[in-house]
Amino acid sequence: KIVIGGNFTTLNGVTSTRIARVNAGGSRDASFVSTVGTNAVVESIVLQENGKILIGGSFTKYNNITRNYIARLHPDGTMDESFNKTLNGANKPIYKLISQDEKYIAVGDFTVYNGIGRNRITRIIGGEDIHLDTNSIDVRKVKIYPNPTSEKLFISTDLILNKFIIYDL
Repeated sequence: KIVIGGNFTTLNGVTSTRIARVNAGGSRDASFVSTVGTNAVVESIVLQENGKILIGGSFTKYNNITRNYIARLHPDGTMDESFNKTLNGANKPIYKLISQDEKYIAVGDFTVYNGIGRNRITRIIGGEDIHLDTNSIDVRKVKIYPNPTSEKLFISTDLILNKFIIYDL
């Protein structure tokens, strides 16, 4: 079975708002029940090892419950209300979720995730109990310039940085 997301509102003539699961032959899997679905586009889907489904996108609600750009579903399509229950999610869309051994990288237009400054990328840790990687620094306290750069890159902060890695997206 394949979980699909996007900007569709029906699948094979049946209401399926932006997320659905299809059988190997392409028919809609009726056992996957998303009821209302998302209120905007599902951009990225990751299947977790525990069978749950992590989704990211431009949506702010799943089944009319606020979930800011990220949500986790049970294998049957119902929302896992234990995920992001006390968290704020992102402040803008998440376009890509990447699985990394029970850790998940979220990339998008957001600058804040769960109240912590994140410059369009963050790592989320966990299987059953997903939480924000608090080992990451608050990017609002670090200035990197010029951006873009070709020869020299300057880093300015009052934080003590023993080790850091710079990624070029």
